[in-house]
Amino acid sequence: MTIAFEAGYVLPGGDLPLNHARILHAGNQFRIKTVTASAEVADHPGSAANIGDTVDRWRPYANEATNPTDFSTSWTDAGGTVGADGQTFTEDTANTTHNILQAYTFTAVEHVMAFRVERQTMPEVRLVATDGTTFFSCFFDLRDGTIGTASNCTGKLFYEGKDIYYLAIYFTPAAGTGNIQIRGANGSGVEPYLGTGLTIKVLEAMVHVSNSALRYDTFTAEPGDVFCIAAHNLGSRQANLVFQHDSNNDDTWTNLSATITPTDDSPIMFIHEGVTSSRWRILVAKAGLPEIGVMRIGAALQMERPFYGGFGPTRMARQTEVTGNISGSGELLGRSRRRTILKSSYSWANLSYDWVRTNLDTPTGLIQSAEIDPLFVAWRSSVTQDVDYVMRASAQPPTNTGQRDLMTFSMSGEVHSYE
Repeated sequence: MTIAFEAGYVLPGGDLPLNHARILHAGNQFRIKTVTASAEVADHPGSAANIGDTVDRWRPYANEATNPTDFSTSWTDAGGTVGADGQTFTEDTANTTHNILQAYTFTAVEHVMAFRVERQTMPEVRLVATDGTTFFSCFFDLRDGTIGTASNCTGKLFYEGKDIYYLAIYFTPAAGTGNIQIRGANGSGVEPYLGTGLTIKVLEAMVHVSNSALRYDTFTAEPGDVFCIAAHNLGSRQANLVFQHDSNNDDTWTNLSATITPTDDSPIMFIHEGVTSSRWRILVAKAGLPEIGVMRIGAALQMERPFYGGFGPTRMARQTEVTGNISGSGELLGRSRRRTILKSSYSWANLSYDWVRTNLDTPTGLIQSAEIDPLFVAWRSSVTQDVDYVMRASAQPPTNTGQRDLMTFSMSGEVHSYE
């Protein structure tokens, strides 16, 4: 998911239809006075999301699991063994609980616990946490990627591809010392069970408190109608997002959105009916180790004309560098993908001369703004979910067409790939 709307969204009077592109660029995005994060990790502050590059990222939480990718250290296995790689767990043949666990001390606030696993021969797993008193658990079927029975918690699942799953539960424990664990299950939502030597590869564990917020304060109250986010993992970590503002500067926040859960890590454009405010905030919850590389807020440019013909969705315009070796006899010896970026181009016709001079020209117009900072483009937000974060844009000068005062304008660029 990349396009989201305010609940009950109604196109404001005077706005152009939503099949006209929306563009947030350096000239219409808000200048930010201060960035405040409710929590942040050293070297990954909230201010990183205001830089614009895709490398520096806000990370609200450090992983509180010890040795989260090596389950032969600081973890206890029972009913099976962890292999020499520190990740492959093989159940034994006893009728018992087959699990890997680690002690953990909870505070009395909502937590999220997650594991990334690579499916092998084990059909099902169960995530379990306990605060010493209450048992929080959820089954996950790895055969078809479905969530099973949950107790005292809610489960989340995301399939990353190549047999890799992100599995998570969120819950509110009491303060106390208990443990976090992943257990094998028999495929029928049952454990303990009689093992047969099946295996699963546990790639990573994560646990921390659940709720965080990233707040932007502008220099003065300004009218805005979009939030944009790029270079994030909020879809693959199944985050819950809420967009808010505080127009009275009294720390009373008003929701602009209901809870939104992105379906992938593509750029997000949240469109609302518009409000004037100097405080803007996003709430992030229920995601294991969430991160945001870019967040922008402003009043999007609405292109005067829509376009359709000749445009190819950016998601499929892949510029992938693949290396590989072929033997002298024509056999494939190996291959790897080094990097992927996306390419896109946009073209608008029949733009009026006055509109072009007002919106594309001047230091805050689209053409010069594209030279200064990356920009967000949603080409047809009422129909498709496509949003591009254009890292390096090149604008062609508008040209006159026909005998009337109409002009054409085009722009192309390299787009961030979210894989």
